[in-house]
Amino acid sequence: MLNEPLSLTLQIAILASGIYMCLRFLRTTRGGGLLRGLLVAFLVGVIGLWGMSKYLELEELNHIIEGITPYVAVIITVIFQPELRRAMARLGQHNRLAQLLSSGQKETVSRVANAAVAMASRRHGALIAFQQDTPLVAWTANAEHIDAEVSATLLESIFHPGATLHDGGVVIEGDRVVAAACLFPLTENIQLSKSTGTRHRAALGLTEESDAVTLTVSEETGQISIARQGFMSRDIQPADLDQYLRDALGILSAEESQSQSTPLWSKVLASLKSLFMEDPLRKVGSLAIAMGMIYLAHQDIVQTKTFTLQVIEAKPGTEISSSTGLLQVRLPEGSYHLFSPANRSQIDIAVSGTQAQLDRLSGLPGGILNVPLDVPEGSSELEISDITWMQGSAGLEFEWAGSKVPRLEVQRYARHSITLAPTHVQVVLDDIDPHFEAFVSSIEFGQDNVEIEGPKEAIDAIIDGSLSFALEEIRVNSGDKSARREQLRLASHLAAKDIRFLGADTILITLPIKPAPRQLPELELDIVVVNLRPEASGTESAAALAANFVVEQAAQKARFSLTCSGLFDSAPGTTAFDQTQLRIQRYAREQLQVYVDVSGMGAEGGVTEVRWDFPSDWRETLFPGRGQEFADSSTLELQLLSETKVLLRPKS
Repeated sequence: MLNEPLSLTLQIAILASGIYMCLRFLRTTRGGGLLRGLLVAFLVGVIGLWGMSKYLELEELNHIIEGITPYVAVIITVIFQPELRRAMARLGQHNRLAQLLSSGQKETVSRVANAAVAMASRRHGALIAFQQDTPLVAWTANAEHIDAEVSATLLESIFHPGATLHDGGVVIEGDRVVAAACLFPLTENIQLSKSTGTRHRAALGLTEESDAVTLTVSEETGQISIARQGFMSRDIQPADLDQYLRDALGILSAEESQSQSTPLWSKVLASLKSLFMEDPLRKVGSLAIAMGMIYLAHQDIVQTKTFTLQVIEAKPGTEISSSTGLLQVRLPEGSYHLFSPANRSQIDIAVSGTQAQLDRLSGLPGGILNVPLDVPEGSSELEISDITWMQGSAGLEFEWAGSKVPRLEVQRYARHSITLAPTHVQVVLDDIDPHFEAFVSSIEFGQDNVEIEGPKEAIDAIIDGSLSFALEEIRVNSGDKSARREQLRLASHLAAKDIRFLGADTILITLPIKPAPRQLPELELDIVVVNLRPEASGTESAAALAANFVVEQAAQKARFSLTCSGLFDSAPGTTAFDQTQLRIQRYAREQLQVYVDVSGMGAEGGVTEVRWDFPSDWRETLFPGRGQEFADSSTLELQLLSETKVLLRPKS
């Protein structure tokens, strides 16, 4: 029984050989060897390969043969029926290549070479095709039939500029010019330079679809090119053209023809050269197709099982051995931590192999991952090929289960002390009651400093400011009408980097929340002169005494600022806000009493303080039915902006 690498290699080689024979057959569908090639391929594939695959237990190859054998004969008969009929009719004919190898064809090559050199010297464009095994009937059927012996004069006349037949190509079969003005297929090679002309593209295209050899003379540069099997040799020197054509057509020179006996070693070298050098495109293509088919067949017979392994962080420097069900990760020496995959976490793997290979795997697989000393910083994909699997895993393929590839991240850890500030707290005020205001800049902390620990790279980023330090978000809602106390953790973007507090999980914060102050337009009122002690005036009435004095003209009016909180149900700029503001201003103007007392004033007058009174029950009068909660949270404050003292003068 063969081991798996040798078994796959043998199967690929066998299948590639069969595919190459089919490609050769398709290339010569207009030739006479079709039936023979098909019969050989069918007999070898059905009888020889099937028996060998069974004997050597070549599972993939046997699967392919069993799958396609019932359809091969029908497919070939239907698709290639015209070619098969022509092939049987031509079984008795001589090979066209043998005709080309005759001595007469050697003269034909010389005549074509002489004509090409002459046309190149005059820069007359030309395109000549030498027909070999594959008939070129498809491209000569609608052309001008010549059927004349090849001569340099004839070729030069055909391709002379201005001649009727100079466009298109000439087909030579044996020593005869079969047709002129032939339109050949253009190459589909996208790697060609855009400057490549149509004549050269047609020369390449014909060699890609047949085994013909084409000769091209450039009209622009006079260079001579020869194309064969989809490859073009350019700028052939006139002195080398004759020999170059003979080599391309496989025609021996006179000296080579004289030597009929060839040494064995020369034949072996020629065979090896033919094996590796001739028709390389189809051979490489056959090998690629065979590898693909073997791969697909292998996938068809391969079974996949999913196993769950537990990740274990092994201590650096310890001796460990693979254990079933465990993926042991051994870190290098130093202050390293396994960040991903996390210690004690579970990870799924998919194991693929044939039933026999899976049977050799007893129980769960196990592996060891040795993290190197030069492990790169940051996160990288965990390559499953870096894991050493336990014995009995030979021939099995290991992949990560699912589409997500685990990440490997090994990091150094560090510590850092931070002085807490209100800017470290993220406060969202979208839902706050409009009557209240949260004083974010006055946040208080249960402790002034906190120490954090995390990956060194992340701690360094916090120190240099590229990574912001923050606590988790706190959202103020409409029910918050007093100081808010919360235990906050670190923000999620820091927790995601495995940064944490030392000694505690949370930090206590206090967010002051008070009724929101509103500044109203200033209020201006007249200062009234009154006598608050009428009994001290003797026989003169209190009113008469007050009437004897007047406030200095420049200070007869007092200006007040009005600041309120918790009185507005709507935002500034709205109609409701403006109406509430007008009601408060009107009430203050009507109820505020501003006066000076002259009860202790002498007859000559003097300086006295400005006094004012405002009703204490303004809440119930202005906003009836609001309740005790409104009374506790609402304020209306007045502040005298003008002079606090005024000069009183007697009227006389």
